[in-house]
Amino acid sequence: MSSHNLRQPDPTYMGRNGFRESNVSQPVDKDHPDDVTLRNHRLSQYILVNKGSYVPSPETLRELGRTTPQLVETINSIEEKIKELKKQHVKDLENFLAFQAAEYHQELIDHWSCYDDSAYMVIDSAYPDQVEFNKALQVRLMFSPRRSQTLTSPGP
Repeated sequence: MSSHNLRQPDPTYMGRNGFRESNVSQPVDKDHPDDVTLRNHRLSQYILVNKGSYVPSPETLRELGRTTPQLVETINSIEEKIKELKKQHVKDLENFLAFQAAEYHQELIDHWSCYDDSAYMVIDSAYPDQVEFNKALQVRLMFSPRRSQTLTSPGP
């Protein structure tokens, strides 16, 4: 099949390689990391705590040199390893999904507990970006499900 028959990528994403734009010229601010950096750090910490490090310790490497070579694997031993790996995989998936659910739950709590005071800010008409932001905010508040619930629900 020739390359001209293949589906071509969207030019919008040309040069981005499917990842977010990174600004390599600016170093990462370690005192004030962004949300993607924090999420990646929490995920890597989860993996290290639950799965351990893939780099063996020096003691483990020395022990590997002293052990006798393993016997030739048989079909039964390979099938047993496959069963064990499948069980471990299911256990890992359960733990990882529980971790993701906890992260998502915390994100929802953070989202709902944040207080948006931008609706009450003083708008200076000399700054068009503030005026446009206020207009967009008013439209968003008009159609917000939280606002419609508060308007229709009886007060305490």
